Amino acid sequence: MKKRSLSYSSLILIIAVAFGSGFWFSGKIRPGLSGTYSNKEIKKLDHVVKLINGYYVEEPDWDNIVSGAITGMLDELDPHSIYIPKEEFVKTEENFNAQYEGIGIYYDVVDGEILVLSPIIGSPAYEIGLKAGDKIVKIEGISTKGVKKEDVPQKLKGPKGTKVNITISRENIDEPFDLTIIRDVIPIYTITTAFMLDDKTGYILLNRFAESTSDEVDEKLNELYAFGMKKLILDLRGNHGGYLNQAAKVAAKFLPDHKLIVSTRYRGNSSGKELYSDEVERDHYWKLPLIVLVNEESASASEIVAGAIQDHDRGLVLGERTFGKGLVQKQIPLNDTSAVRITIAKYFTPSGRCIQKPYKGLSQKEYYSENNGGTTKIDSSEIYYTLNNKRPVYGGGGIIPDILIDKDSIYLGSKSPQLNNRLILQRMYFGFARYYINKMNIEYENKRDFISGFQVDSKIFSGFWQYLKKEKFEFSRKELENDKDFIQLLLKAEIGRSLFSWEVYYEVLRHSDGQIRNAMKHFSNIHLLKKNGNNQ
Repeated sequence: MKKRSLSYSSLILIIAVAFGSGFWFSGKIRPGLSGTYSNKEIKKLDHVVKLINGYYVEEPDWDNIVSGAITGMLDELDPHSIYIPKEEFVKTEENFNAQYEGIGIYYDVVDGEILVLSPIIGSPAYEIGLKAGDKIVKIEGISTKGVKKEDVPQKLKGPKGTKVNITISRENIDEPFDLTIIRDVIPIYTITTAFMLDDKTGYILLNRFAESTSDEVDEKLNELYAFGMKKLILDLRGNHGGYLNQAAKVAAKFLPDHKLIVSTRYRGNSSGKELYSDEVERDHYWKLPLIVLVNEESASASEIVAGAIQDHDRGLVLGERTFGKGLVQKQIPLNDTSAVRITIAKYFTPSGRCIQKPYKGLSQKEYYSENNGGTTKIDSSEIYYTLNNKRPVYGGGGIIPDILIDKDSIYLGSKSPQLNNRLILQRMYFGFARYYINKMNIEYENKRDFISGFQVDSKIFSGFWQYLKKEKFEFSRKELENDKDFIQLLLKAEIGRSLFSWEVYYEVLRHSDGQIRNAMKHFSNIHLLKKNGNNQ
């Protein structure tokens, strides 16, 4: 059997260069950061690779072996240094780009069929008339039955201007029909929803920090200001982070001139980058009374924004302790379109708090569950003070809110969570919404009229009960009645989404969000941040 004799030497060369040249991707070694490995370790690796290449019973798959070796090395460093295989690289990049090219739908695969959850407003799918509830049964004449969810994008996405032929099955239409859709650029928005909670309070739900985030926030701030916004709730719950420069731009919108937003430190605690509010985009919203909502899933860039607002006494931070992801990664593409993401520094808030929570000696499971679940342990040995009013804030990882609000108060709350989990997974809310809209021929001129005027009354609730029976969904009437209030809320949200968009879905839910209602009460406490009279 012929061996690929150069494969193992290539592997050793890659490892040796990666370790030996420090941050080789930057073209020079940072002072004091040269590798400290010895030839003994490299020789050991070389020995094992030669043994595999010479003795293993089958032809070694060096692609997988190299991938495994890189993954193993990075796993030993920290939880956020990772290897990105080439098949995942494009997906990862797309998550932080402002757009992609395709037809523009939200979808799921249910019982082996592609179900359209909703078209993206303004997309080719929207313009041609695709509706929530449509099923894509063929693509280019080939049945989609049994398709895997991860295979759908490669069938529907494609360069702008190209065509894709699909066959649609729709409720109340006897036969499937064909559509030809011309692909176009589809924007990926990082603001899930933005609206007025009352006649003075604006609300923005930001889901991540990507290329377009700062511009999106500007646009929504201006819209809300035109509606009479005098104060703002910025919701960063569930926001896992993203681009540092975008987080800095968002924070700077609410800070006066030349205020430190975040700093980084490299190995040996050597100073890195410092970002100030006057170095990035700013506007006239820096005096707006502000509350930032966070939870245990708020991480990285979200924590940078929350920490800067808190440390400068610029607004109140409410909710739960954040995740504590303060490691800075640099993503470096490799020669086969895969990439590595290596931790190069740590984030610090303006008061000097390290955002990163401890991870040494913890398994992945322990790390990702550590201090989560709403638990907040304050380490009094790590006490810091805000830069303006010298209020105590605490380190130990993550951002500890000024006012803790338990996550159990997020929504009205389900009394039968297992039932609701099955209702959501089996698309019962979605299915009934489409059934009800078609049967009752519901129309609303605009979403404001729907949100303020539509109610899921007892008649609609009974209709849902009958629908579940028709669909042979197993449940008890007692269990359903016990959770009536919560089910009515989700039914209204789902009907609103089917009539309008995902934005309406989230707006309906947010009006019943206990943490938001609690936050509204605390705007009266913002004056406490100005007690020294120098908060600009």
